[in-house]
Amino acid sequence: MKVKHALIIGCSDKKADRALPAYQLYRGVLMDVVNQYSIEEVFKHFNLFFLSAKYGLVYAKEVISPYDLKLSTDPNIRRTYVASHRLNVQKVLSSVSGPKVELYTVLFKNYQQVFDDMDLSALKKFKCVYHSKGAAGIGVHRSRLKKILHVKINSAIPPIHYRSGCSNIVEFIGYRAANQAIGASLAYINKKGVLQNILDVMKSQTPLFLDNGMITAHTKGYELSISTVVKQYKELVSGYRGVKNLSIVIPDDPTSQLATINTLRLFKDDIKYLGRKCHIIIPFHKPLTYSVIDQARRVIEVLGSTPFTIGIPCRNKGSNNWRLSITDIEQLFSFKRPNGKPLSTRVHFLALSEVSRGNIYAERLALAQMYEMAFYADCTRTTALFGSNDSHREGSVIARQVHKEVTKENTMKSLEFIEYDGESEIDTSTLWDLIQGMTSLEKAQLWNKCYPTMPIDREGDDEIEEVFENLTSCYFHYFISEAKHVLYQLFTMPNHEPSHLLKRSEAITRYFTNKQPDQMRVPVQQVIGF
Repeated sequence: MKVKHALIIGCSDKKADRALPAYQLYRGVLMDVVNQYSIEEVFKHFNLFFLSAKYGLVYAKEVISPYDLKLSTDPNIRRTYVASHRLNVQKVLSSVSGPKVELYTVLFKNYQQVFDDMDLSALKKFKCVYHSKGAAGIGVHRSRLKKILHVKINSAIPPIHYRSGCSNIVEFIGYRAANQAIGASLAYINKKGVLQNILDVMKSQTPLFLDNGMITAHTKGYELSISTVVKQYKELVSGYRGVKNLSIVIPDDPTSQLATINTLRLFKDDIKYLGRKCHIIIPFHKPLTYSVIDQARRVIEVLGSTPFTIGIPCRNKGSNNWRLSITDIEQLFSFKRPNGKPLSTRVHFLALSEVSRGNIYAERLALAQMYEMAFYADCTRTTALFGSNDSHREGSVIARQVHKEVTKENTMKSLEFIEYDGESEIDTSTLWDLIQGMTSLEKAQLWNKCYPTMPIDREGDDEIEEVFENLTSCYFHYFISEAKHVLYQLFTMPNHEPSHLLKRSEAITRYFTNKQPDQMRVPVQQVIGF
């Protein structure tokens, strides 16, 4: 069933002169935008509402009579309005909310303030909420409304999620096998196999994000200079005419907008060169020194027409609250270059994934899609997947399942297991010694697993023992051939168990592809070498 999002727009002075459904009664500038689309398509994708000065929240198809009333700016009258309509608004929005439903409001300032004053808990029931705030005029509201309608009625650009922080062969193998976009860092480029895997991905069509690693290096007790980072980036791309699947992060300082601009000025020629070879990401940080718009102007002043991806910090952990606000992000998306073109058509959200807590991800994805921005995000996922050997984290659970499956399969493919038969058992008693130590019930269960169509269904221990002895005497060789498959662990050797590399990479692959174990069997065998 297709998800219908919720859209609330303001009423209007201009109305029809008779009772009609609300979407036909209101004739204002916002309905002019809605009417640019087939109303059937609008209703197919949205539950459309109006915030009315007289009726409160009105469903678009509800028949109402014309009226002449404006929402007062008087605080007392507004409080009365809120008290009169809050419960109904709460009830209506709750009825159309859901974990996949997005809410959009495009209301003029006075109406938006009243809506905010209602302090609706129902808003928490939506996937995310967007308010058209800070608009410079009616034209901005109209433009935003059109973007909302356009992106939901038409197909939005699908997001790309980089599985970043790949720092070893295991992670590269797992994510590449799962057809995931790869994220790595210059901080790990000297670790075994990392550089080669980066080069292999660069030659493919797989999207690759390569962080400058400066923060990672700092936290690990060593420093990467800006000149070193720029040099390493240049060395990586120098042998290619263009690496359009590669995105790199220009060195920045999350605590200083000025430092980022100075880096651009100091390494302008190098950065322009990199911009011709691959996608460069320019991080835009919190407006501490000047606004994000001023920062955008300074970037254009330095780089000119060199295309770049807008980098949006999302980290908010401890003292490192670098997360850029939705308001600042929308300002960057709305900004136009002197030639009338947008600042960029690409945005990369740094330290953000589709499972980030709260609605941080959903809000930013919805906003990027509104402005038809190609959406990219990166966040380290591997550490979140795995814990200790007995951890209940999904990656650890899958890794244990992989260990069990691979061990069993390799055991059963071993020459010792394949050649073991009734004659071998007569010589060694490998299985029979174990079986003799079983309880009567365990013996019956073993037989029934071997021969489910000819089960032992006796209840008393003596009866079970007698039947089991008779059957195994008559069918000894056949029974041994079946029993060894149930008791295969007796034949398991250390070399039958999968390596750490295989378990982790396979667990990563399965987690991100949701493939069933039997679909993964061929790659598993090939890695082990049987």
